[in-house]
Amino acid sequence: MENQELELLLETLKKDLIFYKPYLKETATEMMAEEFTKHPIFIASQQNIRVGKALFDRKEFEKSWSINATTLSQLIELKAIDEDKEADFRNAFKDPETHMCILMLVPKAASFVFVPY
Repeated sequence: MENQELELLLETLKKDLIFYKPYLKETATEMMAEEFTKHPIFIASQQNIRVGKALFDRKEFEKSWSINATTLSQLIELKAIDEDKEADFRNAFKDPETHMCILMLVPKAASFVFVPY
């Protein structure tokens, strides 16, 4: 995927996150308060995926991105994150009280981004 194409996708995601942010913060807070995880992760995708719990369907909300909620442990279990990289990932993980962790899935690529609430 070319950088210009990735930049355009990031811009559409940023626009959608303006709408989703308050709901994602509430969801992350609940996931942590209920001790479900210390590392809430939101998956942003333009395709239907079956990972985590579906929160927002892009078609239903007339957005570009659908959002699912998952956890670090689930992504390790699914081999989306190597077990030997878990410690590095935990160290890089920003404070979930102030930043959301987004796994952005695009054709032939995936990237983690941390976005302030």
